[in-house]
Amino acid sequence: MLGLLIPMFAIFTVSCEKDDWSSDDQNFQAEVTFGITNPLEYQAKSDDFDIECIDELPEYARITIDDETYMPELIWHDDGNLYTQVLKLASGNHEVTSFELLAADGETIISATPAEGSEFAIYVEQTVPFTFETSVFDKTEVDVEVLCFNTAHFDDFGFNWFNIGQIEVSEIPFFGDICHQEEAFGVPYLDVFDIEDYPIDVPALFEVRTSVKILPDGEWKDLKTFTNYTPPHTYSDKPVRVEWFTHSNLDLEFKFELYVYNFNGELVNVWDYTFNSDDPLVPETDGVVDFVIGGCWYDGTPPQLPLTW
Repeated sequence: MLGLLIPMFAIFTVSCEKDDWSSDDQNFQAEVTFGITNPLEYQAKSDDFDIECIDELPEYARITIDDETYMPELIWHDDGNLYTQVLKLASGNHEVTSFELLAADGETIISATPAEGSEFAIYVEQTVPFTFETSVFDKTEVDVEVLCFNTAHFDDFGFNWFNIGQIEVSEIPFFGDICHQEEAFGVPYLDVFDIEDYPIDVPALFEVRTSVKILPDGEWKDLKTFTNYTPPHTYSDKPVRVEWFTHSNLDLEFKFELYVYNFNGELVNVWDYTFNSDDPLVPETDGVVDFVIGGCWYDGTPPQLPLTW
């Protein structure tokens, strides 16, 4: 009689444990893999999509799921389909906010899924972000479409700089002087400095407009404007620190356009400078781009007027 009670007790114990366990318990992990549609053709839905594919097979996926980044290796199946290695996630709902296929270096993007609302969104059935659900009872397979990626078209995918690599920001300080005589003063200098004794020169009121293009054939895109003057009377006499940056995946060219307020309160373009991110502008004096508008004469000789800008 005792021998019959032991198996029955064991069955009862297992049954109780299973009743306490739920697929919604976040301590239990589920398996998910992503299957890439047309991995070799990178097929678009229209002949209008003519981005040239990189002649290299991807080896990794870079997937952002619930604000965490995963980089599973890619596996080619005998049927010619491409899948990611299995990821283990908590059971439940998840959101993918980016999906990219990378080269062997783990950085170069070969193809990617465009973002919702982007120019290239029309070429795929499902953009990012998208959601999927996992369960500990089943292995989940998620189908994903990708398109050939070219860094010159990163914004057409709905990407920003941070989506496609790491950036490192640098600064170049700018400072300038304006030389004049009494009759040359006008707006905005008189109001800003409240000048009564008309010194030989005053700090220039100016701005530097920056833009960037992706080499070799990208188009110029406006970035930030840096200034020491906010009309009508807000002014800083410290150097203006103009930012530029390097990018881990891109060869960039920058343009700095220097605009100075003349004595009539008009912004006038006085200097343009372009440089490659691999060969930045290096100021010769104290690390500051120091400019002078007009001729400053400290020996009593008046500057040559009028100053024409």
